[in-house]
Amino acid sequence: MGKMFWQYPISGDTAAHARRGVGPATDYETPTGTIVHAPFTGRVEPYSNADGGLSLRVVGSRFTLYVQHLSRNNLYRYGTRRLWRTKVAVSGNTGKTTGPHVHAYIIDRKTGRRYSFLEWQEMRRHRLPLNARRFRAAK
Repeated sequence: MGKMFWQYPISGDTAAHARRGVGPATDYETPTGTIVHAPFTGRVEPYSNADGGLSLRVVGSRFTLYVQHLSRNNLYRYGTRRLWRTKVAVSGNTGKTTGPHVHAYIIDRKTGRRYSFLEWQEMRRHRLPLNARRFRAAK
């Protein structure tokens, strides 16, 4: 299996998005065409906002993943249930971007709290692929 999109973090500064007023999130510099995999089992739904370009969300039992700046978000019909680590989209350079990347964040449906994808990975460390630890951003 190739690299997962979360193995390309641009920086460890996940608070940069929060300082701009959009809440914590992580940008992942990925080559256009990188497959975006679901980090948990959930239902694929459309999602849109002003700067995200092609976007989607994966709604799981507890968490919702939001992914933006995709080149394809129609690999499956919306409402389709996708299993953990299966492909849900293809990375791209749509919306307001300076280069190809994926913008990802997680919302905890139970508490309503928004996490950057890196924060969520730290919280759920046991779910990371074995080789992902070496791709974490340096502090």
